[in-house]
Amino acid sequence: MREGCEGKTGDMREGCEGKTGDMREGCEGKTGDMREGCEGKTGDMREGCEGKTGDMREGCEGKTGDMREGCEGKTGDMREGCEGKTGDMREECEGKTGDMREGCEGKTGDMREGCEGKTGDMREGCEGKTGDMRERCEGKTGDMRERCEGKTGDMRERCEGKTGDMREGCEGKTGYEGGV
Repeated sequence: MREGCEGKTGDMREGCEGKTGDMREGCEGKTGDMREGCEGKTGDMREGCEGKTGDMREGCEGKTGDMREGCEGKTGDMREGCEGKTGDMREECEGKTGDMREGCEGKTGDMREGCEGKTGDMREGCEGKTGDMRERCEGKTGDMRERCEGKTGDMRERCEGKTGDMREGCEGKTGYEGGV
């Protein structure tokens, strides 16, 4: 939680009081990650994606999931010529499932940088993990960064044993709470 998002669940930013998930910029009473005038939506929504589900960007009207750059009628996050795919796909990730980047062929979830055959969002040597994992977060659940061993949710910077998105000394909290 960032900037007056006390006692919330998930990663919340900028006046997202009492919400669930990652919320940014005047996304009051929503669910999921919402950005830029995505009122009353579900999931991560960006740039005029009213009434959609999931993360939608740049003229992805009526889609499901995270869609970017001319990914009309797709499901999930799609970027750069990822037509008819499912999930977040980037850079020649044709026919994949989930978020795939940089030679992540035939994977499931968000995969980046040599994360072959994984599940969820995986980055930088996060083999065989679940969720969004970055920087040697082996065997974890959720989004984990910087030596966040055995945690649940999005955890960054020594947030041991927490739930939700935690950054910078957020011990024993639920959701993201800034400070020391």
